[in-house]
Amino acid sequence: MPVVGAGAAMKLRKKMRKFVSTQLIGALLFFAPSMVPVRAIPLPCGVIITPSLPMDTAFAAIITPCPPALPAHVPAWFWAGFACPASIILSGIVADFRDNRQLTTAEAWTCGLLYWIPLPSQPKPAGHYDR
Repeated sequence: MPVVGAGAAMKLRKKMRKFVSTQLIGALLFFAPSMVPVRAIPLPCGVIITPSLPMDTAFAAIITPCPPALPAHVPAWFWAGFACPASIILSGIVADFRDNRQLTTAEAWTCGLLYWIPLPSQPKPAGHYDR
């Protein structure tokens, strides 16, 4: 005795095969041109390139970006911003090696310049071996 739904299942199977094969062929046609390299064309910045592109990148806009304009010289405020921290670090290193101490708050607030101003020497307190 034949199964009643056998003919419907065969039709559905044929439709599915047709659908899957159509999708595979479409995918092959879409991605196959991307295997072929496109020759690069050097153009000035800001120019939109519209050569023959592969199908998967044909809708992407390609714009060559312009590099940022650099100033001809470095402005003075740039170096002035580094002067105070660099002076504090230099004064702190010298104070550490020469006097074995840290900079005082006043010396640091003056960008380390107060360290370099000679102060009158103060007499050392008498130690154990100084008699």
